Amino acid sequence: MDKDELIKILSTGGRAHKLVEISYFDEKGDQTLRHIEPYEFKFDGVYGYCSLREEIRLFKLDRIRNAVLTNRPFTPRFPIKV
Repeated sequence: MDKDELIKILSTGGRAHKLVEISYFDEKGDQTLRHIEPYEFKFDGVYGYCSLREEIRLFKLDRIRNAVLTNRPFTPRFPIKV
């Protein structure tokens, strides 16, 4: 997925309070499907609340292979800066 398109999807999700579904590869190369609440871009990633891990995580942009904006709303837990 193109980095600009990825950033656009994550930003739109955060501003619209919509979950974003991502295909994410961890440092071992294992792929998981995550639903995140995007909050803030930092360094080379995005901070987001992960429904799978039930905590805030830093998702590195180069490990996200696909992102889809869902229609599922979320109530922000933190200020949104995307």
